[in-house]
Amino acid sequence: MSIEGPAFRRFQSAVPNRHGRFPGLFALANGLREQRRLSPYLALLDRYDVAWVELRTTSPGRVTYADDVQIVAVPLTYPEHWPFSTSAA
Repeated sequence: MSIEGPAFRRFQSAVPNRHGRFPGLFALANGLREQRRLSPYLALLDRYDVAWVELRTTSPGRVTYADDVQIVAVPLTYPEHWPFSTSAA
């Protein structure tokens, strides 16, 4: 029996973690970052000429998620109440 259609692929660790799971690609990269072996992600983007910009504001709107390194916010309105200044890479 052959399966037609697109093949699904997953990139993961070759060995399980302490929980017996095989972390995926992004979890592996985040582990390197947490161990300070991948600092910063921006250097990786720069290495491969991926364009990026830094956005800054003092009023991001309604914060829907926050952790030690990032926040996710929904603007109150756009662009009047989300006055970003940009800094090119």
